[in-house]
Amino acid sequence: MRRDIMGAASVERATEIVFGSGGPLRAAGLELRPSQRTMALEVARRIDSGGWSMVQAPTGTGKGAAYLIPGIIAAFRAEVDWRAGRRPPGAKTPGKVVVSTANIALQGQMLNKDIPVIARVLGANVRAVGIKGRQNYLCRLSLESTDLLGSTDRRIQRLRDWSQSPGCSGDREDLDWDPGAAWREVSVMGRDCIGDKCRFFRPVSGPTCFAESAHAGVERAHVVVLNHYILPLLPVMSSVLLAVDEGHELESCVRKMRSLDVSQKGIADLGTKLERLIGRKRAQSEVVAPAMEVFQALEILAERDPQARGRSPMYSVALGERWDGGTIKPERLNLIRDAAKAVFDACKRIPDPEEQGRAIKVATTCSNLHGKLVALLNGRPPEGSSLNVAGPWATWVDVRRSRRGTHLTAKASPADVGPIIKKMIDDYPAAVIASATLTAGGAFDYIRASMGVSSDKVGDGMDLPSPYDLPKCGVIVVPRDAPDPKDYRAWQRWAPLAVRAAVHSAQGRTLVLSTSRRMMDLYTLAIEDSGFPVRSQGSAGRAELIRWFTEQTSGVLIGTRSFFQGLDVPGESLSCVVVDRVPFTPPGDPLEDAIGELVAERSNASSSFWARSLPRACMVLAQASGRLIRSSTDRGAVVLLDRRIVRGSMSKLLRAALPPFPLSHDMDDVGRAIAGQPLRGIQRTARPRGRALRRSRR
Repeated sequence: MRRDIMGAASVERATEIVFGSGGPLRAAGLELRPSQRTMALEVARRIDSGGWSMVQAPTGTGKGAAYLIPGIIAAFRAEVDWRAGRRPPGAKTPGKVVVSTANIALQGQMLNKDIPVIARVLGANVRAVGIKGRQNYLCRLSLESTDLLGSTDRRIQRLRDWSQSPGCSGDREDLDWDPGAAWREVSVMGRDCIGDKCRFFRPVSGPTCFAESAHAGVERAHVVVLNHYILPLLPVMSSVLLAVDEGHELESCVRKMRSLDVSQKGIADLGTKLERLIGRKRAQSEVVAPAMEVFQALEILAERDPQARGRSPMYSVALGERWDGGTIKPERLNLIRDAAKAVFDACKRIPDPEEQGRAIKVATTCSNLHGKLVALLNGRPPEGSSLNVAGPWATWVDVRRSRRGTHLTAKASPADVGPIIKKMIDDYPAAVIASATLTAGGAFDYIRASMGVSSDKVGDGMDLPSPYDLPKCGVIVVPRDAPDPKDYRAWQRWAPLAVRAAVHSAQGRTLVLSTSRRMMDLYTLAIEDSGFPVRSQGSAGRAELIRWFTEQTSGVLIGTRSFFQGLDVPGESLSCVVVDRVPFTPPGDPLEDAIGELVAERSNASSSFWARSLPRACMVLAQASGRLIRSSTDRGAVVLLDRRIVRGSMSKLLRAALPPFPLSHDMDDVGRAIAGQPLRGIQRTARPRGRALRRSRR
């Protein structure tokens, strides 16, 4: 790294040099973006003086570089201090940049694209490591087990061949095909990994664990890239900066990792594993039977729910005050706890380390089952549990009906994750929460209320302008003939035809974002015979789908909620984004109801819909439309098949979440906008409708 950068008086001053007219960014021929510089200096100030900051950085700001540049500079300075003996009290390694992203795709983009570019600009040998959950990697031991069991699944054989190929990473994201359910047979969840009892964990010679290989070098890394799910679970790392990218997703990811769930299938599978350790009779009578009694009571409650009639085969029923465990007595569940102790005792008598490791995992699962069932009876985990979080909890049961019968999954989740995020604020003294969508209605109030933190903890927030002249970059199209989405059957018949029309107008080059898998399948069918190449989510790994779509000039990619963010496809390959419906959380979600009440109370809102549901939908909508303009030369269209964007009392907030493009009702304007031709269906003035019209008359 350049001497003037390393020798600067502060990280802020070093960052100024990088972004200066004679700095390495200019020397590398890269664009100097004012918003990016503003954000980078804000991050540098936090590194120098401490504290957390929120920054809303629109698409094109380059927020990754804005926090990585000052962070990497600080990490190299910390490494120099470490070698000179100037070490912070209690630190085990030099301070590093910890980057937490919303999903695996963003991790890959950071490691494979952003960090290498910045390393070249700074002239630094940046060591970067990614951390993902073990279930994302092939497990050599599980793969070996399928071989011993004589599996004839062709997908498993393909995975076995892949594992033996030169340079295989074992990372599912690197597959160019979708292994589907076969992946569960050859991977392992972190809670089921037997760790150092596995011969592949840290072998002296021979093949090593794919997950361990991927995570090697964390202690020596300058940058560690992980995701929001893992962040609160890992031991706190010595850091110069914590960068929370896509920060609007932090609270939901943290909540998910503190949630509990137990299903009938999971209980049956556990019983099968227990049989060879404590015998079939004892496994069934002391574990499976008491646990299934809880589900028998839950099924009765679900069937008696007044809203259960007429529902789809999948629905949720809140437990709440109506749930008292039925006839279940807590001492019945103690049988499960005692069985877990017996399994732990049996583990000690197993001589083979790997077999012993598997047995210990089964015993731990049995013990956890007891804790989960007690939590469901009590409405939350017991005091002192590592999973317990202060504040209200939501408890509910998901019901899935099929020809084979009714299947239930019981769940519990904290509504308030504020205590966890506040602890992170204490653990990481310098941090930035960044996203293109942090504000609702122009303020940071919603995101702070949902996270449970005040402005004195995370600052007032910085809202940066877009670097692009957005009104000239595209058009928003809401077809005039769009049916009312409340008339779902009519809308469902119309939507695939509208998607097909948008694709034809754009000549392919379209990302279709669906709010349901059923509609995704219908859109795929509508496009397959249109002459444009089409692929949908699930047909291959995410990385492969993005690679395919980027290389196409007329392709159509169709995905659901996980594709609403994290796709970075600049250029003509993505010239049209279609969003079928406003991405509201489905009604009747017990967890969202509990969160909505909490956020409404904190923000003094009139209802949970205006406090939680609508702002959250606006953020997701902004993320979806943000896929379109990724560079100053991009042009295109955002097509919305939901007329609530332009009609009704919430249209103003929904419209504000979209890019400031002109509004059209003519689908042919999609092609005109892409080609740079004059638009013909522009709505010059917005006419108020519904409640908005009545208010204007008053």
